Amino acid sequence: METKRVAIIGAGVSGLAACKHLLERGCRPVVFEAGTVVGGVWARVPDSTALHTPRPMYQYSDFPWPDTVTEVFPDHRQVMSYLDAYARHFGVLDCVRFGRRVLGMEYHGVAEDDVAAWEEWGGNGQAFGCAGAGEWRLKVADAEGRIEALVDGMASQLRLQGASVPEVASSLACWNPVSLQRRVSKLEATNAGMTRQISTLEEKHSRDQAELVQ
Repeated sequence: METKRVAIIGAGVSGLAACKHLLERGCRPVVFEAGTVVGGVWARVPDSTALHTPRPMYQYSDFPWPDTVTEVFPDHRQVMSYLDAYARHFGVLDCVRFGRRVLGMEYHGVAEDDVAAWEEWGGNGQAFGCAGAGEWRLKVADAEGRIEALVDGMASQLRLQGASVPEVASSLACWNPVSLQRRVSKLEATNAGMTRQISTLEEKHSRDQAELVQ
């Protein structure tokens, strides 16, 4: 079975967890991180920032805080150290490409008419779509602004910054936008039809009420 390559955008809290779970499932994840360290939002906030959530409620289920951290609300340095330790412990750090900002992505290799006929992304609703159905092409800029186009057969799901990442990445299923728009149009048409029926019933009810009054 071919080992799937998966692109993860951002080495924040969710990106690190996604990479860890994908590694456990035999995938080859690549994390594109625009910055120079892991941490996501935590890497860009002031040093005076601290957790607003009690420590026991802000940790990975399989990686507790070290015994040296006793504060209820760890500070910025402690959070960054915790995330870095998580990435190193599970081998995630080796998958991160620092100084790489993803500028765009496109899916190639499938005719537009075929894509429009899909009910779910990939034609089967699976995370990686149908075998050989297509591939992702990423446009990535390095720290100096040089642009590189990446193909490398990435027929995989991409995690966008800010999006939630299920623990079992292989169960992901994205709706194809074209099919989704068709479904929305059908629902809108159905809704319009129901609205007309309701209006007709209301008019009939009003006439019946008027006849009863007379």
